[in-house]
Amino acid sequence: MTTKRRRFLPYAFAERALPLHLVGIDFEEESVEVGALFDPTSRTLDLREFGGHAQPVVIRLHTPALDAELVRTLVPKRELADPPVRLVAVATDAGGWYRTTGVLAPADEGYAGKLELVPADSTGHIDIEALVVRREDADRGSRGFATRAGMRVASSSPIRVLTREPTAMPGGALDVRWEDFRTSAHPERKRGSSRIFYLETTLDPPVLWLNRANPDLVAVLESKGTRGSKAMVRDLLNQAIAQPVWYALVHTASMAVTRDEDGAATVPEGWQRGILARIAPRIHRGVGKESAYRQLLEDLVEVDEVDINRRAWLTERLVVAIADELGLETITQRALRELARS
Repeated sequence: MTTKRRRFLPYAFAERALPLHLVGIDFEEESVEVGALFDPTSRTLDLREFGGHAQPVVIRLHTPALDAELVRTLVPKRELADPPVRLVAVATDAGGWYRTTGVLAPADEGYAGKLELVPADSTGHIDIEALVVRREDADRGSRGFATRAGMRVASSSPIRVLTREPTAMPGGALDVRWEDFRTSAHPERKRGSSRIFYLETTLDPPVLWLNRANPDLVAVLESKGTRGSKAMVRDLLNQAIAQPVWYALVHTASMAVTRDEDGAATVPEGWQRGILARIAPRIHRGVGKESAYRQLLEDLVEVDEVDINRRAWLTERLVVAIADELGLETITQRALRELARS
């Protein structure tokens, strides 16, 4: 068993060293036939038929007991009698804007657990990995090994989950790029060289520029840990960026809504239509997605045509819908729990 080191992980890390098996799928408390949905060769699970549902799909997972030879490469010798590690399953979408975790607990001949995924909340596909992470800090003198609780020391090969046809949103149709703002050719980014991000909505699709000038910012935003202060800071930074970005995108898309020759509210094909269709069910609940989308378009036209005071009501609803879409409540609760542990 070889231990692969990554450039941004300056300690022993075994990449794709864990077997991870899909053992079952449940939806609305009923078991779903796995064979028709999962391709074991490509390790791809197709859940697009569930993309229109707000109810979670439960993914049941299993990984065998940790290989003793592997463990010897991941923790100091003095910890081998009782390795201070635990296993978790992590699901992250392509852009990192949707994330959920689950514990893999000791079970028959290994570890088992589950993840609850809401396909409608992702950008189009999700990667599921099993991770081995430290459950406590190491003693001093553990050079070459992970030393802090929450640091990951091994991973599995991912399972790719297809969740929905991609829609325009951060990490999807939005183009996310890193740039050192100090040397940017864009005058506004260069002038604000200490900014964290810059959203360029004049491009199609829009581009979210992240500032590479601060290497610590890069390290935090690209980290994948599930616990600890770095994970907490990363999740809160993602929210600090995502909230204004989403609102700006929704606002920009809203300005493109017009009436067609038949008098129906409409918006051009492309990212504008995608993001409004995505947010609509969170504003108009209890109706189908298409009805919610059509009602939102009418709302956006009417705030200019009929009742200008309705704009305040709609703004309130949009702010709440975006916070719900990005999981602000869950991430805040997770951060507060982490703070209480520190």
